[in-house]
Amino acid sequence: MKPKILLRIAALLVLLIVIGQAIGHFNGKAILNPVDKKLIGQMNQQQFNVHGSLRRWGDFYEGFSLDVSLVLIVFTVVFSMLSHIAKKHPKVCLHLLWPYLICFAGFTLSSLCYLFIIPGIANLIICVLVIWSMVQLHKQAKLASLMDLGNLHHRHHMHHDHIAAQSTPLHDESKKVSPTGGDLEGA
Repeated sequence: MKPKILLRIAALLVLLIVIGQAIGHFNGKAILNPVDKKLIGQMNQQQFNVHGSLRRWGDFYEGFSLDVSLVLIVFTVVFSMLSHIAKKHPKVCLHLLWPYLICFAGFTLSSLCYLFIIPGIANLIICVLVIWSMVQLHKQAKLASLMDLGNLHHRHHMHHDHIAAQSTPLHDESKKVSPTGGDLEGA
């Protein structure tokens, strides 16, 4: 499969994670379980000083949830952008994908360890898509560099052929010219 398609699938999957994150974020306050409700209430009651600002644990969850959503939206856009330039600039895309692979590998581990299975598996699939894209981009970059070398070699020979053609005098074998400049065929 082409990197363009793989990166678009990755972008779509990240977008689905964003949608799931947003649904969880905005529906997280509509808790029906009394034990969960009590815990969330306690997280939002106690304030404490954080570098001069009064905050609650609930504020941290709210802020980090919004931050994660924003980061994932940006990742969706970046994967989409990379899919558009993958064919023309495979080497650039290959290098730009490394930090995203590292990030999504971390997301996979943290999701599986501290969250739940759905984002863990989604992040793992994104890692597989990014690795697959990177393998394909590496092949494309290698092929492009070989083609560049071939074109350079071809242009080098064409240049030498052109110089040789300019330095060799052209003469017409059908006309014989005497050393004095007269036409020998008519003589």
